[in-house]
Amino acid sequence: MSMALLRRRFPGIGFELVAEFPVSQFPGPMMHAIPMKLVYFLADTFIQTFGITQPTEKARKQAAYFILSLLFLLLGVLAAAAVVLRWFL
Repeated sequence: MSMALLRRRFPGIGFELVAEFPVSQFPGPMMHAIPMKLVYFLADTFIQTFGITQPTEKARKQAAYFILSLLFLLLGVLAAAAVVLRWFL
């Protein structure tokens, strides 16, 4: 089986990570394709719903992560409220 080499450089700390993976297990660009498509869909829907000017690709990615963090925050608040209500009622 052929091996693929993955290199990640961290110039700020002078560190380089090198790892070898079998080609069938290589974490390529499709590794996060499905979840990120959903996040981008939610971000694009939010942007189009409120009539915001179409952002650049970098701003679109930032907006997607911001909206995702808001959804996780909402989920955490709802879970905490459910625990508190269950505990005290």
